[in-house]
Amino acid sequence: MSLPIPVNIAMSKNALKQSIYPLGKKHYETTDWLGNVRVTYTDKKSWQQNKFALNVSSSQDYYPFGAVMEGRNLEITNYRFGFQGQEGDDEVYGKNNLWAYKYRLHDARLGRFFSVDPLADKYPNNSSYVFVANMPIIAIDHDGKDVYLIIYTTAEGESGHAAIAVENYKAIEITVIENGIEIKKTIYEKTGTFTFYEFGPDVKKPIKSLVLPVKGFYGKIENVTIDEIINKNLSTYESDENKPNGPNGVIKFTTTPETDLKIKEKIERKIASKEKYKALKNNCSDFAMEPVEEATEENISSDSKENIDIPILGTKKVTTPNALYKAAVKSKNATVVKDPKGEQNKSYRQARKGE
Repeated sequence: MSLPIPVNIAMSKNALKQSIYPLGKKHYETTDWLGNVRVTYTDKKSWQQNKFALNVSSSQDYYPFGAVMEGRNLEITNYRFGFQGQEGDDEVYGKNNLWAYKYRLHDARLGRFFSVDPLADKYPNNSSYVFVANMPIIAIDHDGKDVYLIIYTTAEGESGHAAIAVENYKAIEITVIENGIEIKKTIYEKTGTFTFYEFGPDVKKPIKSLVLPVKGFYGKIENVTIDEIINKNLSTYESDENKPNGPNGVIKFTTTPETDLKIKEKIERKIASKEKYKALKNNCSDFAMEPVEEATEENISSDSKENIDIPILGTKKVTTPNALYKAAVKSKNATVVKDPKGEQNKSYRQARKGE
């Protein structure tokens, strides 16, 4: 056990205040792409091999459905959180066999939940107890507070498309007592559905110029499920025949209800403004990029553009679906839900020529 280390804090020129701060009690997580806690460190360093090194307090590898691999784990400190960042419930079923999600308990040995999915009626093709649609290597249990970037890659002569989906919530008024005072607060509870947004040129008027603005079309579909986002073609600009399995790529960004509501407000304002579509400066990828920047708090504008040769105008930097995907996936809170399998790496020129 680490001893309390006194720290002198200067209060004034003539006075010192002594404080006690015990090192080694704070833990920091290192997680993988699914949010699994793989290694934890304390805030205390030790001198090893002529240099300071972090003190590892736990480490573990997981089987696909969350059981910890025997012989591939270290536990100096009993850290409560692990698989997909969830808290373990070890009292009845033993160490690391049960993970407590927000709405249900997950048995890591069976790869199943103990109770029925509250959204079971929206997923008739899956068992009511199934865990992440039996795709634990690429998917996590969705607990709301998410924004999804939806990409139809530029490929095989098609120009591609980009759209966005934002989590839906219902506002609930509650009363809490703080310092003996009754206070009313609003909390936001997820509905389990999303609102799908897209932007493009007026579908009834084909584009005749890449430079001149044309009437824009704003698509909006409310109450779509995550399964529909991943596996169904929701776009007006893509045909079911060409995209029978939905978009090529989907990226999830973990946010907060406040951020999601702010994103929706901005999108709704843009819809109300009836802003015109410009192929070079205000296209579908530009529209989808703004919510992504809001969700990630990162500027990906420059990385979302690529050089395109335009007749007469020369080379122009344009935001494209493929470039947007490659820029967005680098974000610190991005999780790939559906992988385009390399199609995003083609340049706009190559893809439009079908190369």
